[in-house]
Amino acid sequence: MKAPFIMLLGLFSSLTLFASKGDPQNLNPVPVGVAKVQELAVKNPIQLSGTVLPKTISRLAAEVEGRVEKILFNEGAFVKKGKLLIQIRTEPLKLQLALALANRKQIVNMLKELKSGTRKEELSASKAAMERSQAALKLSSIELKRQKELYGDGVISLNEFDRTRTLKAEAQALYNEKKANYEEALAGPRLEKIQREIANLQAAEERIRIIEDKIDRASIHAPFTGYIAKKETEVGEWLDAGDSALVLVTVDPVLIEVSLPQSYLQHIQLGTTAEVILENNRLGKGVKIFKGKVVEIIVFGDALSRTFPVRIGIRNQKRTLAPGMMVTTKLFPRRDSQKSLFVPKDAIVRSPKETIVWAVRNNLKEVKAVRIPVKTGRAKKRLIAVEPLKGNLKKGDQVVVQGNERLRPNSAVLIQK
Repeated sequence: MKAPFIMLLGLFSSLTLFASKGDPQNLNPVPVGVAKVQELAVKNPIQLSGTVLPKTISRLAAEVEGRVEKILFNEGAFVKKGKLLIQIRTEPLKLQLALALANRKQIVNMLKELKSGTRKEELSASKAAMERSQAALKLSSIELKRQKELYGDGVISLNEFDRTRTLKAEAQALYNEKKANYEEALAGPRLEKIQREIANLQAAEERIRIIEDKIDRASIHAPFTGYIAKKETEVGEWLDAGDSALVLVTVDPVLIEVSLPQSYLQHIQLGTTAEVILENNRLGKGVKIFKGKVVEIIVFGDALSRTFPVRIGIRNQKRTLAPGMMVTTKLFPRRDSQKSLFVPKDAIVRSPKETIVWAVRNNLKEVKAVRIPVKTGRAKKRLIAVEPLKGNLKKGDQVVVQGNERLRPNSAVLIQK
């Protein structure tokens, strides 16, 4: 009798356990914490891959011709604005400058002499020369008168008389010259001569400034802070004016270029906000997110891909981003916001097969937990967007946020306040 009793007891226990598992109503209600489903406005971003570009690429060229004397950088080096990068030989220009300075000094001395007037010694010498020529003229006049009388008496020939007359004319011319020189010395330098020397001085100073400017432009400095992307000359090489010497690029700020499909073009404007996501960045800190705005929209698209270049401006003070890197971008266009359902992140129950939330349904008899498969979306602080894949979920519904790991389909629940 003992064996059949044990078998009946085991069968009864199995049936009781099966009934309990198959009917959650026979179990005690599971205490749970709940929260309401919210409906929030969200802006769905446009996510695209992008490429980091330098905001400025400058090909620095020689402004004057000459031989490269010094190169003060290495390719890839970081340089600050104003740093001397290349020095062109300036010795020929310095020699020209020395000559121009000497010429200016000569003109200055001449002008000083003109403005100070004729010295007393010069004036006395000029007067004495005039008086000597006057005496010579008087002597030649007397001689001519005597020779004229002798010629009239037939004592001398016509040739001798003509010679005397010529000497008198020469004496007269010399006297006129010395007299004019004396009067000029007495009156002082003419205003026109002073003005001519002033003009010569101004021209000399301009020549000096031109040479000094050439000497200054023989030094190539960094016009902005950035990186040396390429060296295009070597020490000893001859550069003509305009020949490229190096390429300098900026790294702060940088541009992120994306190819925007034409269907989104009407939604993007200058100033549209954006996020730039860099994964596995070179600083070894995992994902890095940058904030920026659209600064350039190129309305000349690719006829094959039907995309348009759009560039986002990003500050890069720590130089985390480097030209050529690939990043993920999110554009937040200025268009009507869409509304989505949001639940607390604690309401999400994940498994290898699916993601669900437990919605609380309250009928007249009891409160039950209903399993709702969902697709998760964008997170917003402690909330996450959900889209029901099966079943009904709406704004104001209650979902389980505490105790959901113990629930089974249609489990009775006891809401904890």
